[in-house]
Amino acid sequence: MGKKGYKHSKESIEKMKGRKLSQETKDKIGAFHKGKIVSEETREKMRRAKINYIPWNKNLTNIYSEKTLKKMSDAQKRKPPSSQETRDKLSKAHKGKIKTPEHLAKIGAANRGPNNYNWKGGVKPYYPSEWGERLRKIIRNRDNNECQMCHKTNQKSKIEEGRALAIHHIDYNKKNCFSKNLIALCTSCHTRTTIGKIKNRKFWMNFFNRLYYINFY
Repeated sequence: MGKKGYKHSKESIEKMKGRKLSQETKDKIGAFHKGKIVSEETREKMRRAKINYIPWNKNLTNIYSEKTLKKMSDAQKRKPPSSQETRDKLSKAHKGKIKTPEHLAKIGAANRGPNNYNWKGGVKPYYPSEWGERLRKIIRNRDNNECQMCHKTNQKSKIEEGRALAIHHIDYNKKNCFSKNLIALCTSCHTRTTIGKIKNRKFWMNFFNRLYYINFY
């Protein structure tokens, strides 16, 4: 049992530096904490403690050697995939959270340009002259200003995702800007339709063509 308010001396801290725990010790610590329920009071204390916390490596670059980076990468690769139960818990914990405009701006900056997984050297897809905000607004209005998959409204998309509903090209051809080939989607749903193999694109093309037929015929 730890002593409340106890602080380690500088000598103790130096001794602990670089010390590695055995797998047996890690398993014991894990078993000890497994199933523990943290009270709301404790959660509030933890939240308050983090308000003014500044990570030691904030705004620092090139602080790890190539050898250390490789070790960290290898350790992540060895991790088993999360169970469905864990994924459900993470999903539930993040559901309903609203990101601030500053947070959204940071996410955007971190995933823009060469940092984006889909980066193709700065080559922009060709759009015809009729493609623009006026056309996108017409399609949003036609689709009742809501995502045609999850029904998130345009206003809610601006608040939660920092942008208006995206306009998706059903056949993935940027030059085909006929209204029948365009559909309003929120950022999350739009991402689902653009990531993956070609066979996934065929699925989404069939899905949206059927949806368009149901809505307008």
